[in-house]
Amino acid sequence: MSLRDGCALPYLRFRQNLADTDCNAVFSNGSILPVLIRNGGSQLFVELPDYTFNDPEKLPGFARFEHKPDAQPRVEEAPPVESTKLRGSTWAELKRSAEEQERRARAERYAGQKEQQTGLSAPDSAFAAASREHAEQISSQRGQRR
Repeated sequence: MSLRDGCALPYLRFRQNLADTDCNAVFSNGSILPVLIRNGGSQLFVELPDYTFNDPEKLPGFARFEHKPDAQPRVEEAPPVESTKLRGSTWAELKRSAEEQERRARAERYAGQKEQQTGLSAPDSAFAAASREHAEQISSQRGQRR
């Protein structure tokens, strides 16, 4: 069932006075509806599919209130961070380790610069062609004046 234009304004005005809660109303037929509360009051409502609002406890088949499951944020593991300490016990091993770190750092910087450059687009070819034509016209006019 869709909401008619004439009924939309009172519906929206009433809906504006309601706030979401952390509970759902569970019914015996298995349906679960979010519970709304009137702003500044303690009156509970559920919105039915026919765009009406009713007290969930007075509806037939009401079973219980249930807390909404907490939304758990996704945990993304950070990539392992490489140690910046030089490895090795001899001078040659320390030197090799330092050069390896420098190569990695340069490669990362280069990759970052390339990534930034891929976002840039070439200038508009039509604009470039028009600019080139204009420059040729100007240069030919200057050549005729001399």
